[in-house]
Amino acid sequence: YVEWFNRLSYLVATEVCMTTGHEKKKKQRVKMIEYFCEVARACYDLNNFNSLMAIVAGLNFTSITRLKKTWSKIAEGKTDLLEAFANPTGNFLVYRQSLIDVMSSGQLQDENFCVIPFFSLLVKDIYMLNESVPTKTAGGHVNFDKCWQMSKLVTQFMSWKQVACEFERSRPILNYLMTSPVASDDDLWRASFELESPESAYEKERSKKLKESAKK
Repeated sequence: YVEWFNRLSYLVATEVCMTTGHEKKKKQRVKMIEYFCEVARACYDLNNFNSLMAIVAGLNFTSITRLKKTWSKIAEGKTDLLEAFANPTGNFLVYRQSLIDVMSSGQLQDENFCVIPFFSLLVKDIYMLNESVPTKTAGGHVNFDKCWQMSKLVTQFMSWKQVACEFERSRPILNYLMTSPVASDDDLWRASFELESPESAYEKERSKKLKESAKK
């Protein structure tokens, strides 16, 4: 899940930044960003929160968000979902509330009901619970409340993992997702500066260092 999250994030950023030829036109980048916003919405509708958050992360790479001229042309309202889920306020409260809403929607009775949680945050929750809550109480007894909370997180994820997806695999799409080349951070920054010149002191310094490293 984590490996897939990272790959999808970089693939999204690569598709926006690393276009070639006539596709370097701003209009094409705008279409690409709007397309991924629509894919993110589809992931949301399918309860695929892991891929949704990966797309959100990819579009929030600094090398992408700095393309102000591109973002200024995005259709109004197109990025509403993106902005909501990218907001870390309340430890990603929007995502957590969305997950709660899905779990209380009554769909759980459907044997094909599928939920793919934001896996990195799930791992973080388990880690924080394990590290911040003592395993034993002040009286030396087992902290059953901690054990119950830990069991609930793991059991819930394992039950989701066992559900068979109702959608057939598309080989062309899988091939694109799994074999398309993805750019490194440095390559994304180089492409970003080529598309829109560096403005801030930080960007100018980063651009300078990238040019120097390319000569070595």
